[in-house]
Amino acid sequence: MSDSDNELLNTPIEVEHPFATEINVLVTANHQLTVNGIAKLEEYEIAEIRETLGGEDHDVVESQIRWQQGFYDEMRKAANHLAVVGLVTRFQHWIAEFVRVRQMKISTLCKNLESLNAALGEAGPVPVLFFEGLVTARDSVIHADSKAEWEHNRPRRVPKDYRNDDELEVTEDQLKEAIEKAIRQVKWYDGKLPSPKSVRILGTRSR
Repeated sequence: MSDSDNELLNTPIEVEHPFATEINVLVTANHQLTVNGIAKLEEYEIAEIRETLGGEDHDVVESQIRWQQGFYDEMRKAANHLAVVGLVTRFQHWIAEFVRVRQMKISTLCKNLESLNAALGEAGPVPVLFFEGLVTARDSVIHADSKAEWEHNRPRRVPKDYRNDDELEVTEDQLKEAIEKAIRQVKWYDGKLPSPKSVRILGTRSR
């Protein structure tokens, strides 16, 4: 056996955490496929406009193209928002499982995070306030047609970083940050608490 073979055998293989696998499959991959599909449709539509209106005034053509681009920008924004819904929903489920195996009362996502931190005597790597903002963004999509402010038992407002005037707007970079932080948080709790073995990934046991 060669030295390179020995080196390969002795190199530790990092196994992806089950939650990261779940998010990559259910959120990241689906989001990327959607965004890629939107880009292809946009490219096709703009090419059609240029071909169909090629003889028209330049300003007329550019106006049509800008309108089309605005339409596809809204589709990209909607794709980001739906990805946030999927991420927060799965993250909430995993955190609830950590609470359950700790035999504590299951509550809302942020209260569950606070309960886990209190039980462990230390806070997770990502502040609860960050996830509170994500929950509000998720609720805006589900309950308020992606508005930045609405009333539901009490006034609700999305964080300023997730708003564009009076509308919710989560960018792709913010979505990536949210995914990274959710995965980091789950992995941290998993290292501190018994594994939530009842969590399922695509119909199979996670561990």
